[in-house]
Amino acid sequence: ATAATYQRTFPGADNLIQVEFDYYAYGGSGADGLAVVFSDASVTPQAGGYGGSLGYAQEPDGSGGFAGGWLGIGLDEYGNFANNNEGRQGGDGFTPDAVTIRGAAPSYAYIADSGELQNGIDSNNDNNPYRYRITIDSRNNQTPELTVERRGRGTGNRFELLIQETLSGQPPIPENMFLSLTGSTGGSDNIHELDNLQICADKIGPVQNLVDHFEIVHSGTGLTCSPADITIRACDNADCSQQFPDPVEVTMSPSGWVGGDTFTFTGTTTAELQVTSPGTVTLAVPTSDPGTKAFSDTLCDNGSGNLSADNCDITFFDSGFDISIPDHVSDTTVQATIAAVRKDDVAEQCVPGFSNETKSVALWSDYVNPSSGTLSVFADGAALPGSLGGTTSLNFDGNGVATADIRYPDVGRVRLHARYDGTGDEAGLVMLGDDTFVARPDHFELNIPGNPAATSVQNNNDFVSAATDFGIRVSSINASGDVTPNFGQETAPESVDLTASLVAPSGGDLPALTGAFGNFGEDCDGNSATAGTACGQFQWPEVGIISVMPSLASGSYLGTQDVVGDEAPYVGRFIPDRFNVTVSEPGEVKPYCDVSTAFAYMGQALSWKSALQPALTLEALNANGVRTRNYTLGDFQRLSATDLDPNRSPGSSDATAVDADGNPFPVAATLNAGSLSVLDRGRLRYQFAADDEITYSKTTQSRVPSFGPDYRIELTDFSDADGVSSPQVPVAIDPVFGLDMRYGRLQMENAYGPETSGLEIPFQAEYYTSDGFVLNAADGCWSYNTADVSLDQSDLSGGSTSVTALSDTLSGGVSPPGRGVLLEAPGAENRGDVIATFAVPLWLQGDFNEDGSLGDPSARATFGVYRGNDRIIYWQEVLN
Repeated sequence: ATAATYQRTFPGADNLIQVEFDYYAYGGSGADGLAVVFSDASVTPQAGGYGGSLGYAQEPDGSGGFAGGWLGIGLDEYGNFANNNEGRQGGDGFTPDAVTIRGAAPSYAYIADSGELQNGIDSNNDNNPYRYRITIDSRNNQTPELTVERRGRGTGNRFELLIQETLSGQPPIPENMFLSLTGSTGGSDNIHELDNLQICADKIGPVQNLVDHFEIVHSGTGLTCSPADITIRACDNADCSQQFPDPVEVTMSPSGWVGGDTFTFTGTTTAELQVTSPGTVTLAVPTSDPGTKAFSDTLCDNGSGNLSADNCDITFFDSGFDISIPDHVSDTTVQATIAAVRKDDVAEQCVPGFSNETKSVALWSDYVNPSSGTLSVFADGAALPGSLGGTTSLNFDGNGVATADIRYPDVGRVRLHARYDGTGDEAGLVMLGDDTFVARPDHFELNIPGNPAATSVQNNNDFVSAATDFGIRVSSINASGDVTPNFGQETAPESVDLTASLVAPSGGDLPALTGAFGNFGEDCDGNSATAGTACGQFQWPEVGIISVMPSLASGSYLGTQDVVGDEAPYVGRFIPDRFNVTVSEPGEVKPYCDVSTAFAYMGQALSWKSALQPALTLEALNANGVRTRNYTLGDFQRLSATDLDPNRSPGSSDATAVDADGNPFPVAATLNAGSLSVLDRGRLRYQFAADDEITYSKTTQSRVPSFGPDYRIELTDFSDADGVSSPQVPVAIDPVFGLDMRYGRLQMENAYGPETSGLEIPFQAEYYTSDGFVLNAADGCWSYNTADVSLDQSDLSGGSTSVTALSDTLSGGVSPPGRGVLLEAPGAENRGDVIATFAVPLWLQGDFNEDGSLGDPSARATFGVYRGNDRIIYWQEVLN
């Protein structure tokens, strides 16, 4: 049987409740049906019997109807819900295709039925289903009245009355009710389906916070002369890792609880159950306030360490052994007490079963959790058998108590059994007893292959990249240093968690160590390995050195104590996986002149604009692409500027233009040592030197018209001191020029005049175009000093001239008037030519004589020639 409960409550008194639904059945052999159930909301809903009981009435053995059931309306296809067989009480006999009403627990007695309905009880046609309406009317404090109606198959919108009953024979309607739907099958089956469910009521209440379920812990046996300690837990979730936070009132079963069967507690309590007659009883929580979630089971642990609804029986004896063994560390020796106890025939109190005598008692052990094992329990130095066998001599004192030294070299929950079979005068006396204990590991041992256990930053002591897998093997170890093979084989397998602590760098981040161990008894590939050991793949996503501490994942071994240690004090050094490199500043070249049009001359050594040299941002990343913030702390930064400087590759040409030979335009660069600084945690800035130089070649072969440069510098493969590099290399750096690159020269103009007057040789900056050299009117930047002009006066007939030294700057590309090369007059009768040569930078030199080489510009100054009046437009000699 199965069931579902609507998560609302319906007050029973003075209420009108109405439930409507379409009903289908199909796909099977015509069985059994379903029931609409109203039950006492103070009782946790539990489905009733299967087959003809439709999940509401009793099981075939007469027990186990719907828990707290008050009314069940069965839609019975097969016909047995109205039958008084299989434990059901009352009925008209086998009635197929009928609506049948059964009453309240515990009898679930027959009340009424509709008789066999014409055309069946259900429909397999989506277009024409039967629709049922069930009404319970308890208004005006009247005796509740039930009506069942049906509509469909030719009745139009009209409901036909099937059943109308005043429920006078029922127990009082519950204070609050749950509405549930139940269904079941037996020897035959079918698919039963409801659709378009509608629930209406004058009063509907919320479901209060409910206990998820109860758990009961007991020993499995008890003595009739002494109350048994029983622990009850109210759980707030499925695994009871959270307990119900509010007070809970429970009524316990069976009767006999010390202080009363009903009591209140919060979370967990221990109560005493007194059973005075030998036999087996079943522990249960029949009712509680707040109640438990629908269809939840009470789970019991009978000393096995396993929670199950099947473990709720406890057996009581008149005599036996009360054994107590403390939980302990594996392979340490603890003392067990074995008290022989019996019920006094008169006072019915517990009295010693033996006094100051030695008895041969059979002792044996079995594995509880895990349920199997390979190592024995030792009592007084002797290995105990795994089943009833030989005996051990125990000395009972005057209080009937004997002791034995217990040692177990493995881990887990183990049960120790004791049995005494009387002989002679005690023939027929059988005394039994048992107790469980938990042996836990002493510590865990970690083995980390390849771990250099670095204590500081040294060359060649790196371990793995951050956030990449590394293996760890863990072993569960007992007090003697041996592996405990049963660890990890528990019903809910115990395992080990690892917690990282930061060793270095100081002040660094400590993200969590991630990963998990696999199954104990397996290697990293899932193959069988040494029992009690496990392998796991772990990752730590930062840079640095950590310590790793193992501890129980559960926090307490089989509910006893935590196991912590031993620590691996140094794990690492962890290094970045890679660098992410971005060009944060491509660099901007400073033009030679930008008075009007920005330009530079070929042959000039160009530098960066102020504070605008190229810069790169380098982020140290882990294998997941997340920045490792610890990288830039102290010695853990293993990247320096010298790791980057030699790996810059400046371009040797610019393909924007070609030289006279058709080759890409030649370029030369001098890159000086850069600087590396920390931007923030895990981020570095590498900046080029401010005094770098880039020079576009100036030769006779590179004479081409002006162009806009397109130049590239690449950062090629680099790595830090640990070999950490970047998959992005080569990284291209494309500086911004924002200027015209011009092939220039300085052109000087010839001058002539009388030897009695000084001469001025003007000059101008020119640059090459497709039409030849033209004035470079944009040059208002070249600062000159005419002291750099040399004179060849060998053609003067006498006397001498000299240059009047002056400094100035070109304006519009030409020497300002009166600010050219000024030559002193050589004096009367001192005639001839003077060659003035201006020593200029390479970028203003030219191939003036077309000999294939560059040279300084020069001009001829001729003294002794009358140049005439500049105001005369035309002059002609007239002969008479």
